[in-house]
Amino acid sequence: MNGIIESAPAMFTLPGQEESGDRHTIVPLPNGALVAVIDGLGHGREAAAAAERAVMNIERHAKDESLTDLVKRCHAALGGTRGAVMNLAAFDAREGTMTWIGIGDVHGRLLLKTSEPGYAQQSLLLRPGVVGQKLPALQVSVTRVQPGDMVIFATDGIDPEFAERIRMDSPATEIAQHIVAHYCKRTDDALALVVRYLG
Repeated sequence: MNGIIESAPAMFTLPGQEESGDRHTIVPLPNGALVAVIDGLGHGREAAAAAERAVMNIERHAKDESLTDLVKRCHAALGGTRGAVMNLAAFDAREGTMTWIGIGDVHGRLLLKTSEPGYAQQSLLLRPGVVGQKLPALQVSVTRVQPGDMVIFATDGIDPEFAERIRMDSPATEIAQHIVAHYCKRTDDALALVVRYLG
């Protein structure tokens, strides 16, 4: 993705359902990239329709609007649907920052490379609410990132302990597949998206 990030998703669709209600999108930006993970409430076709509507709005307006404006736009677009929860992050290579906002229970973990083997882990702040139904007060958070740092997003079909044993230097695809293979609850749709910042 324009040399700024390396990314890979892995998914699990609830057996008996034709499509997953969990979606992700990555949009190139002039100085970076925007990453979003969306979980339509419930599962099945109606959940997928809500998530897909959010994806379409994010992809259409990501280059022109702030993260808070994108959430507001999705909120208006998802009225009359089941609604969705989501986490959005924008990487800015010029500033060396990641800006993010999370509504509902799409978990985000920021893994920071350290001089010692391993990494320091931060949880991204989530605010309660449902996009399309009830929004909290919207506020972004900003953190500095270095090349090699990683953010992992996981929907609520993934056990929250998913970031405990990550091999930071493994390919993003391998990490995402490991998370779904070992931490998927298998009682709901599940999606893990691994994003490594390249700078």
